[in-house]
Amino acid sequence: MTTVPVAPAPLRPASCVPDPGQVPTGPPASGAPSPRMRVVRVLLLVQLVVALVTTVEATVVAAVGFGSPVAALLTAAVAVVLAVAARAVRRGRATWLVVAVQTVFLAAALVDVVISLVEVVAPLLVPMLVRIALPATVLVLVRLDGRDARRTTPVGPVQHDTRPQPMAVQP
Repeated sequence: MTTVPVAPAPLRPASCVPDPGQVPTGPPASGAPSPRMRVVRVLLLVQLVVALVTTVEATVVAAVGFGSPVAALLTAAVAVVLAVAARAVRRGRATWLVVAVQTVFLAAALVDVVISLVEVVAPLLVPMLVRIALPATVLVLVRLDGRDARRTTPVGPVQHDTRPQPMAVQP
């Protein structure tokens, strides 16, 4: 009697810990996003999920007749812009788009805080903290990543050529 394997043999050991000789120790290869930009992408995806849920909520409210369909269209546009920004981060470019989007989100959250203070209505603490903390964190991470990218460090010792150079003869 022959036995047929149910699943193919694993390519790696069962543990998720890589071998010490295979752990990357330097900066990521060119074209690969840095760890900070990976966190930025995850935060953008969290914002995208919130925008999608808000879009569904606005669509249901508009369908029932209690709201305007304009709100659903605007939140859908926000979701599209967030998706484009997350895709740009994944590809390792267009950080200006991320900075612009997050600056607009941060400004809108601060306007909401000012309006609630003028109306003497206390804003909901957790949603406002999320609306302020997520864009602020993304802006800080993008700035730190850009600062690290501008830094240049020599790879090895600088060697000067001390051999005598031939004299150029002018005709």
